[in-house]
Amino acid sequence: MQLTYLSFLAVFLVVPLAVLGVASALQTNCHRPRRSVQVGGVAVIVVLALSYTTPWDNYLIAEGVWWYGDGRVAARIWLAPLEEYIFIVLQSVLVSAWAFYLAGPVDGSVGHSWIDRFVGGLAGAGVTALGAVLFLG
Repeated sequence: MQLTYLSFLAVFLVVPLAVLGVASALQTNCHRPRRSVQVGGVAVIVVLALSYTTPWDNYLIAEGVWWYGDGRVAARIWLAPLEEYIFIVLQSVLVSAWAFYLAGPVDGSVGHSWIDRFVGGLAGAGVTALGAVLFLG
């Protein structure tokens, strides 16, 4: 039997996600962040992961660094297989879910001022700008 990228995703990402989902549902003695905070955080991670891996993956494929065997992928977006994008999304979700599962209780009294948030955003923008300069140079 030929291992396709979709079957790889099913075994190595979907199954662990399902097991982690059941384990998280059974975990009752833990105070977690609000669901909207979790979903929002995971969405940010997914967007960041896709934004920096998409150009890199397509570049490496264009340069012949790696390739995917005939009949192993369902479709392509640009040069990368559709499954590669699914992998990036599911991997980000799995790591985030694992972090939420392992995290200790959330201290709801911790707050951040607008200055803290601004400085954090500025630092993130600076790292992003540096990465863009290095990538384009």
